[in-house]
Amino acid sequence: MKIAELSRVSGTHRSTIHHYLDLGLLPPPETVGPKLHHFGAEHVERLREIRALREQGLGLAEIRERLAGRRRRRTPTRRPPRP
Repeated sequence: MKIAELSRVSGTHRSTIHHYLDLGLLPPPETVGPKLHHFGAEHVERLREIRALREQGLGLAEIRERLAGRRRRRTPTRRPPRP
């Protein structure tokens, strides 16, 4: 989906989405063309997470730390190859 649709679906203003992208709170969208970016369901979910954390009174720096912690925990560990 384009950023206009992401904005509509998530209820987040386009400028806020750009700000979150600049801060690294949202993963970069898939680039389809020179000025065309594709956002997916993971972006909608992340915006909902950010909104919920903002409603709890957290600042963007603390939200970034929490989201970074979640990414680290989700990263699979490498296992040595079986002999």
